[in-house]
Amino acid sequence: MASHFTNYLKSTPGCPHKGWEWLGATDLHDDEGLEFGEYETCEFCGHEQIRYVHALRHCDWKEEIAVGRICANNLSGDPDIDITETRLRNRAQRRNNFPRLKSWKMSTRGNEWINYLGHHVVVICWSDGSFRLRIDGELGKLTFADVVAAKRRAFDVVIRRVEQTPRH
Repeated sequence: MASHFTNYLKSTPGCPHKGWEWLGATDLHDDEGLEFGEYETCEFCGHEQIRYVHALRHCDWKEEIAVGRICANNLSGDPDIDITETRLRNRAQRRNNFPRLKSWKMSTRGNEWINYLGHHVVVICWSDGSFRLRIDGELGKLTFADVVAAKRRAFDVVIRRVEQTPRH
């Protein structure tokens, strides 16, 4: 990712201002586990605390750069930039809401469960107070200190599985 520049690329001689190829975007909070204060600075303009970082490359520039959405749009013009960032923002909101969905139920053994996007998720509370996940009958190896962290991890696993399932 970006290092913290004092001279940004927009004022660097020879740095192209158009024709960049957009490579994709990353949500630094949900995908990388970073918090506000740890987010990136746009390598092109210097805007600080960019949570959704877009990677670009150019045939006339030696390395990939990490920028915010506005610079990504200005440099490449790829229509997928806005669509992808909107999807990332929506996923982040769904992930945040997932632990509080009203469709969570309590089993007779005292474990919370939900059927979500075709996957059966159970959050198992162990005798030591930690939590583990069982998704589609498979017991996970990770333990969690609290139920919200376990549910958010379950969301991540289910979304990954859904995204990897071929569509007909």
